[in-house]
Amino acid sequence: ASAELAEASSLFATATALEIDAQAAIDAAISAATSAATANAAVVQAQTSLTAAQSSLVTSNAQAALAQAAFNAVSGAQTIDPAVYQTAQQANATAQAALAEAVEAASNAQTSLAAAQSSATEAITAASTAATAAETINLAAAITAKNTAEVAKNNAEVASTAAGNANANAQARTS
Repeated sequence: ASAELAEASSLFATATALEIDAQAAIDAAISAATSAATANAAVVQAQTSLTAAQSSLVTSNAQAALAQAAFNAVSGAQTIDPAVYQTAQQANATAQAALAEAVEAASNAQTSLAAAQSSATEAITAASTAATAAETINLAAAITAKNTAEVAKNNAEVASTAAGNANANAQARTS
């Protein structure tokens, strides 16, 4: 009875570990799918940012061209009306700086979009792999196996106790 109890206990431990592993694989697949959805949302946000940055770039480019044209138009008036020249020069410098910032923002948004797309692709691949692994797992079977092993272990414990009691009774009668 003692050997049967040890074997039943070992089988129960193995079945419990298999159930835990099965649940972990399923949980990993759910987590991977959530990560993929989050990564896809980041792609949408990055695309929205890029669109806004590109729109800002178009506007900044137009404003910089107008400021440059205005500055060019008054450049000959530097000695005639220095205040007008100075105002046009400052407006042009501000517009050109805004254009440079818009170019940088569009470039950064493009880089962010590329990174988000790459991350999303990796997350989708990982989610697919995890889902495939989870599909091969029969959690219900693992739980049933664990429960069956637990019943067998409990029965073996009862049998071991009964055998111990019977042995004690037999020794008591022979004494």
